[in-house]
Amino acid sequence: MEETRFGFLNVNNQTTYKDLNISYNDVPKSPQGPTYNQNIKIPAGTGKLSFKDPAGKTVLETAFSIEADKTKELILFQPVADLKPVVLENNQKEEPKPQKGYLKIKAANFAIHAFKKSIDLILYYDDPLTGDRVEFANLKNVSPEFKDYQTFRYPGDLSADMQFSVMIVDSQSQEPLLDWYTSVTATLNKSVYTMYIKENTEGAAVLGTPYFVTVESLFAD
Repeated sequence: MEETRFGFLNVNNQTTYKDLNISYNDVPKSPQGPTYNQNIKIPAGTGKLSFKDPAGKTVLETAFSIEADKTKELILFQPVADLKPVVLENNQKEEPKPQKGYLKIKAANFAIHAFKKSIDLILYYDDPLTGDRVEFANLKNVSPEFKDYQTFRYPGDLSADMQFSVMIVDSQSQEPLLDWYTSVTATLNKSVYTMYIKENTEGAAVLGTPYFVTVESLFAD
C-alpha cells in the first residue's frame, strides 16, 4: 500500500468572518482563528477545500490541489462585507522581478457601489526636489478581478521610502472621479505589487456619490 504524502497550507483570513473552520474533503483540519493558521497538513493531490462558520454553514468551497512536501500560502479575501469571500494564492513571490528601475503592478476594483462605469487607475511619482507629480503608470479598465501584471518604469528611487499618489478616472472620458488624489504605500526595495480599490469610511471622496475609497497593497515582493 502506497504511503500517503502530505503538503502544507497557510491561511490568512481577511474576511468579516472571524471564526471559520477549515475542512478538506469534508474532514475537519483546523479551527480558523481571527487572522492566521499555519502548517495545516493536507494530503497531496486534488480535493475540496471548505470554510465553514461555527454553525456549520459553508462560507466558501473550492477545488484545491497541492504537491507533497510543498507549502501553499492562501488568503481568504473579502475586501468589503457584501462581497462573497474568495481564495487567493500568494504566488507573487514566484513572479520574475522586472529590470532595475521598473515596477510590475496589477490591480482589481472592489469598490462595486462607488464606480458604475469602467475605470482606469493612474499612479504618480511625487518628486521631492521639484514637487512635480509625474504619472508613471496607467492601469486601464480595472475590473473586480486581478488580471496580468503590467510593467512600468518608475522615475524615483526604489530603495527609498515612498508612496504612490493615485487618481481614478473614467476610462472613456478620462475625467477624474475623485475629489483629490489618494495614495498607496509602497514597500522599500519591492518591485512587484498586487493592489486593489475598496470602499471605506474615509479616504478619497468619489464625485457625485456618498462613497469614499482607498487603494491598498495586497502583496509586495
